[in-house]
Amino acid sequence: MKKKRVVEDELDDKNERIAILEQKIKELESKLNKQNDSIEAILQELKTLDENNYSAATDPD
Repeated sequence: MKKKRVVEDELDDKNERIAILEQKIKELESKLNKQNDSIEAILQELKTLDENNYSAATDPD
């Protein structure tokens, strides 16, 4: 029975570590998604600026 208890304790410890790692993964995914959103917004701004510059450069006025 003592051996079974040791195995159960080890399993509990591993499950706890897994839960901590899963939480860290969720936090990192959230940070990554925010950074991705920021990058997409910057790319959209650059695209708009590029389109405006092209229009200004090709405008006959």
